Amino acid sequence: MSAMELSPAILSPERVLENAHALMSAAMIDAKRARMRAEGERQMLANRLSRLQAEELRATKRIEETHRRTMEILAAKNRHQQHAEQKEQLRLEQEQLIEQHRQELNRIREERKEAMRQATLATRQAMQEQVRAQKEISARAASEVAYMREVEQEMAIFKRNAVRQGEAQARERKMREKELMIAHLQQRAEERRREEELRTHLYDQNLAELERQEYELILSLQKQREEHHNVYRELEKEMGGRNDEGGLDDSNVFLTRIPS
Repeated sequence: MSAMELSPAILSPERVLENAHALMSAAMIDAKRARMRAEGERQMLANRLSRLQAEELRATKRIEETHRRTMEILAAKNRHQQHAEQKEQLRLEQEQLIEQHRQELNRIREERKEAMRQATLATRQAMQEQVRAQKEISARAASEVAYMREVEQEMAIFKRNAVRQGEAQARERKMREKELMIAHLQQRAEERRREEELRTHLYDQNLAELERQEYELILSLQKQREEHHNVYRELEKEMGGRNDEGGLDDSNVFLTRIPS
């Protein structure tokens, strides 16, 4: 009776190597997928912020154009000594334009808030996915260690049951070769883990840069809002002064400010 017939449940070294390689490959694939999802969500956030910046620039240009047209129309009205009714109509039209611009700016702010909320949620989910994948890799690595110990015990039994010295020496030689291959696989798994940690670090740096850009965009919006307040204050002051010179009641001639 041969040694294999004495221990029918013992796995061959080739089967052990295949199982170890399959488990490690599955864990690395899961970690790579989590990283790819996180990269995609970061790119979506960057595109959303770029679009909001472009919309903000267009809204600012429309406000500046409205101010320029207002100054031109007021100058023309004053030169031709038009009646108070025409000035009231101009005021109403101007208020409508300013209200439209105010609503557009509010819409941009709301979209920016929603974009940041979605980005925060996506980042949190990506980090949770990475933590889950890392825990799974660690659990599988621990399972591999226990499995390897069982394999070593089975191999020891297999060697003790060998009846011929030549067969025992051949098995020992194969065992050493398999151990070297397993050690190589473990080294490759450690290298891949380090690569994943480096990619995670780079992702964190990119996310911090996006947050910095968002903060600068908020500061820019605040500065432009203050400039808009100053422009409309000057415009109200100028309209009030011109109405006093023409002897008209200027209590109803004003422009609505964009709320902060």
